[in-house]
Amino acid sequence: MREAIPDRPLLKPGASLGRYQVLELVGSGRMGEVYAAYDPRLDRRIALKRLRLLGGSEASPAARARLLREAQAMARLSHPNVVAVHDAGEVDGEVFIAMEFVGGGTLRDWLAACPRSWREVVGMFAHAGRGLAAAHAAGLVHRDFKADNVLVDAAGHVRVADFGLAWSGGPTPADCAAGGAWGDLGLTQTGALLGTPAYMAPEQLAGRTVDHRADQFAFCVALYEALYQERPFGGDRLETLALAVAFGSARPAPRGSDVPSRLRAVLLRGLSRDPVARFPSMEDLVAALVDDPMRRWGLRAGAALAAALVVGGVVALRLTSASGGGSVCQAGPERLEGVWDDRRRAAVTAAFGATRLSIAEDTAARVSAALDEAQTAWLAMYQEACEATHRRGEQSPELLDLRMACLDQRRLELLALGDAFEQANEATVKNAISAVHARPPLSTCADVAVLKARRPLPADPEARRQGDLVQAEIARAGALFEVARWDEAVRVAGVAAGNARALGRQDLLAEALLVEGRAVERGREQVRAVGVLAAAAEAALASRHDVILATTLIRAFRLASDRRWYPEAERLSRLAIGAVAALGPGHDLLQADLDCELGVMVGEQGRHEEELRFKEACIKTRRRLLPATDPKVPTAINNLALARQNLGEVGQSLDGLREAADGWERALGRDHPTRAIALGNIGQALILLDRPEEAVAPLAEAAELRERFYGADHRWARGYRADQARALSMLGRHTDALALIDQVVAPCRGKVEDYQEGSFFTTRALILRRAGRPAEGINGLDATLAYLPRSGFADDELVARTHQERGRCLLAAGRPEEAVAALERSLAAWRGHATALNEAEAAFDLAAALDAARRDRGRALGLARQAYERLGAWHDSGRLRREVGAWLAARGANPAPAP
Repeated sequence: MREAIPDRPLLKPGASLGRYQVLELVGSGRMGEVYAAYDPRLDRRIALKRLRLLGGSEASPAARARLLREAQAMARLSHPNVVAVHDAGEVDGEVFIAMEFVGGGTLRDWLAACPRSWREVVGMFAHAGRGLAAAHAAGLVHRDFKADNVLVDAAGHVRVADFGLAWSGGPTPADCAAGGAWGDLGLTQTGALLGTPAYMAPEQLAGRTVDHRADQFAFCVALYEALYQERPFGGDRLETLALAVAFGSARPAPRGSDVPSRLRAVLLRGLSRDPVARFPSMEDLVAALVDDPMRRWGLRAGAALAAALVVGGVVALRLTSASGGGSVCQAGPERLEGVWDDRRRAAVTAAFGATRLSIAEDTAARVSAALDEAQTAWLAMYQEACEATHRRGEQSPELLDLRMACLDQRRLELLALGDAFEQANEATVKNAISAVHARPPLSTCADVAVLKARRPLPADPEARRQGDLVQAEIARAGALFEVARWDEAVRVAGVAAGNARALGRQDLLAEALLVEGRAVERGREQVRAVGVLAAAAEAALASRHDVILATTLIRAFRLASDRRWYPEAERLSRLAIGAVAALGPGHDLLQADLDCELGVMVGEQGRHEEELRFKEACIKTRRRLLPATDPKVPTAINNLALARQNLGEVGQSLDGLREAADGWERALGRDHPTRAIALGNIGQALILLDRPEEAVAPLAEAAELRERFYGADHRWARGYRADQARALSMLGRHTDALALIDQVVAPCRGKVEDYQEGSFFTTRALILRRAGRPAEGINGLDATLAYLPRSGFADDELVARTHQERGRCLLAAGRPEEAVAALERSLAAWRGHATALNEAEAAFDLAAALDAARRDRGRALGLARQAYERLGAWHDSGRLRREVGAWLAARGANPAPAP
């Protein structure tokens, strides 16, 4: 969480700071204020920067000392293209810098003053680049380069100003790399994301440590903007910008631009996602900008040579046996010693029992059975792989080595899972069965094409040993992730990634970053997760780790889809489709994962026919290849059922939801909280089928399951209670319904801070309207309407439902004119992603409001006919369709428009 920057009074003219006398305020921002001031000792006008520190007067001594060290380093730097720093110090807790006073304006002002040729623009930026290069040579990194931080005096001299001196060393990257709604990308952020996000390099957006190459990236964004009048990467919020920077390519040059292609090539290199791929230094970048083609080509050749040196192949370590395989192929049980045995089984059972969860004993038994089976399969494959080389001679020693390395990886995963289970908490028990089934299939260790596609293993035994240690760290991080211990997973995966980099093992780096990125995402740091996943994809591509590449791209596009960054999601999904297709046969389960995620993405966009096709393909593969005890099977069944529901096949959907509930019960047990998902969906389907008397029981059971494990205030438990209240109101039990929904909204204390909480207030308004109290329903929607501008979504289901219910309440309260305005907004919000039922209901509601307001009778009839027609595509809409038909007939209109 970012610390608030404390308010403090501005210095008034005549005030003193040290020996300096304030003349006037020149400017202010989050980093501090700049004053024109007078230095009596040297009798000159200066610029006095009074800095802000996170924590104000309580900022750490280390933070102050670092800032002063950087200021002193700037004071020692003398360069014509850098604002001179004369002095730095601290007075009564106030840190200040006394600098050269530069009259004139900024480089942005210079650009806006009149049209500039590309040669003039490049010339001015080249001067700024030389100033950055001088700072880099002194060990300083700007961290916030942009045209606003470059001063141009009246004579046209360029000086770089506002180096990153206000960084306090406060929050770490994990603390503040992503949280919150960032809003306008022009804002300067502090802490790990010091600087202006629109100009940040991918590593800076991801909250990682930055060096001079981040300044190079920012410089190229600023120069690109100056030359093309647009920034290279799209995105009006930090989240979408981070995706475009991490996975995207720069925009094409605007049509008609006279900027030479050679300059564009220089900029694109400086904008490389990988810092290593940028120019070695700012000097090299400036040299390329001022058109020294021989030097530019030399640098490219050097970069290519460096890349080639990283990719060297080595001879694989071979498994040998003088006896031709007799004894060596019996070593499997010894390799599994301590991984899963009677001692471990007893320890895991005791650890699960210590949580006192009602499902602990049953879950321990299911986990033990699954790990027994995994151990048996591992031993069988170990012996088969060994004998294929040493007895039957069917397999080369090199391939055997690759297979044994893969099996050892699976062994480490089993070991890590056992370790995590022995340290079980409640989250571990709830996620244990899914964690067992989340392990990669053992069959991958027999896939020759995949094994050979990766870089050869190191020949040096010590390098192999070091790699094994990193692999163990990755396995541990993966196990922690699967049992929902995400903070620990991030920490362990980060250590593994650092060690993989030190070893030069891009394949291990890709695996570690994939785990880290997924764990960061689950910790709700989506922007940081984008950067980590992008780095994972690059490492996977560099090491030909094609399965990890495909998996990473699937995760990345699902993240984009979850956040409703649909253009980025579409582009990333195409990359994922290509990556999975490139794997060839033998990867059906990964293809199923892709199909499932594609179904979710297109479904969220209202493309329900496509959603159904993808989800049918997913469940078909999972049924064929996974055991019935794998929770991913009922998950796919549940998702397919919801896709059918979106097409109006609610009765068929209900059958699928009941099958999913049975499947989760078989896989996880009747009392497992995951089963509540299917029960809740069953209740919602019964409401859609106008069978509320049947809906009450499954909704109550779903709520009870969630409450038992997560408490009565858990959002999902309250969601099921809200649906239960809705069913009760349909039955005319308004007193019971209101009592229940009031319990649901009580924890909100009249405020909405969460998307789902907004839906609770909308449901409460619906119940009040049905109870004959629509005016109270209108008032109760205020909390949701106050939240919507902060939700980050301009047009989605909550927006549509809130305005729709408001319009219904207004109409019921006899205020049809106001109802029309609300229902117009609702219909507009539904368009593009709603089901046929949503659109039909919204159209009919607006028709009724127009009719009551005696406005535009023709449009009202047209909307009602549209609703009638749309309901024909909704298979289970008999009651509502009859209601619309009767409404039209009562006004002398046919349900269908005249030919």
